Amino acid sequence: MFSFERPLLAQRPSLKRSGMGVRTEKQFLSALDAWYVVKSEAYCNLISVFVRELQLPAMSSRAVACRQYRFLNRHTVEFAVPADVTSDLSRVEYLGGGSFGNVIKIPEYICKDGRKACVAIKKLYEPFRDEKNAQRVFRELRLLQMMVHENIVKLLDLYTPDTSASSLRNVYIVSEYAGNSLSEILRRQREMGNVCLLTPDHHKFIIYQLLRALKYIHSASVIHRDLKPGNLALTADCDLSVLDFGQARTLNNDDTALSAYVMTRWYRSPEVMFWKIDSYDTQADMWSVGCILAELSLGQPLFPGEDSVAQYRLIAELCGSPDKDLMGKLARNEAILNVITHLGVYKRKRFADFFPKSFPPDLIDFLDRVLVLDPEKRMTVQEALAHPYLAEYSVPEDEPVACGPFVIKELEAKWVMRSSCYVDRAPHEMARKNEHADRLIQRLLKNKTMTCETLYENDWLHMRDIGYTIVNDSRKIIENKEMSSLFYRYH
Repeated sequence: MFSFERPLLAQRPSLKRSGMGVRTEKQFLSALDAWYVVKSEAYCNLISVFVRELQLPAMSSRAVACRQYRFLNRHTVEFAVPADVTSDLSRVEYLGGGSFGNVIKIPEYICKDGRKACVAIKKLYEPFRDEKNAQRVFRELRLLQMMVHENIVKLLDLYTPDTSASSLRNVYIVSEYAGNSLSEILRRQREMGNVCLLTPDHHKFIIYQLLRALKYIHSASVIHRDLKPGNLALTADCDLSVLDFGQARTLNNDDTALSAYVMTRWYRSPEVMFWKIDSYDTQADMWSVGCILAELSLGQPLFPGEDSVAQYRLIAELCGSPDKDLMGKLARNEAILNVITHLGVYKRKRFADFFPKSFPPDLIDFLDRVLVLDPEKRMTVQEALAHPYLAEYSVPEDEPVACGPFVIKELEAKWVMRSSCYVDRAPHEMARKNEHADRLIQRLLKNKTMTCETLYENDWLHMRDIGYTIVNDSRKIIENKEMSSLFYRYH
């Protein structure tokens, strides 16, 4: 299934992979300049958006050619695949899915230029169901259009089977198939008793390519914010691609308050998860790089916390408690200071004592400099590329940067709660949430604000569905408009 014979200094010229076509940033900077707003009663007057210059095909012409394809996995997933881009659906493979969509693989997809390519097609799950998710889709598509780099997944096409703007519900993203996810490779390795599928040379080459991509991403004033093994893909030749820019954010946005609920917990930086500094920057990604490298080297996650408190303890036991300088930066946040004080003081361990003796000194030093609590003292992507651990790979003139900061205008929309939302949902689908809804109502009545904030921090997608159940059941809310509106202000 996996084949990683490549390193030997990665044979430098092969870093120049045959891409999906040369594109310029200028073309993509002008490729998308507007989102269009469509009133949609079924989506409770939310702004239903679609892309103009991303060349979302004329819906009526493409819809006729679309075919439905069902995959019997844990769930039945229905895909609409345009007939004009592939002649053989028998080799289509279901790759997986999550809360934001499902992905299939098509070995022979006919691209716009007539060339056949192996692609992954992602069906977005209700991309316009609310403002927050629409904004996430907007950023991901915009950034994928703008980014041109060998170690970043390439967007090839977009389409929808829907026949009109008013009925727009589905968007499909076609990108190059970048290989198996690193998380799947590591999982298989653990299942085989930590059989070495990836050698230390592979680890080094993987991290080099990740940093090479981050150098480009950060030069565009973009934070990825969700770096983890599941968002990295490897080909059989160990070529790496960074995937999933749904959580990415530009630093030059007028709104500098960045969300704390990003990244999978195990790879989330302390400033994002605990300090909640309003304007954290690209250094948040560097912490994730350290966590990924440690997992590659150890064969298991470094900080597998079951919850936020457990996560903090694991981090503090290795990296220590915040020093005086960092505590001074957190002085304005009394709640965070109380939590840190309550959990006690930890002294930073010597990484050379913590990690196995078999780890080379330059690897330990790299981890020691990147897994630092204070983001201002953490190693930058440029410093990481110049570190002795990666010295044999780093060639600055072959590590491209963006032409300038990417500017993405935020989608301007207001979420309007309507009790008619989700009325088209199957009764059994909503009924599954009634038990959760009953418990949630009691919590809301006791402490509305705290309950809403807690829900938002933990699982806003699932809890929003529960919220709809409550709102649609007038017998439960008894016309308590204050409660329902408060709930949705946090969603």
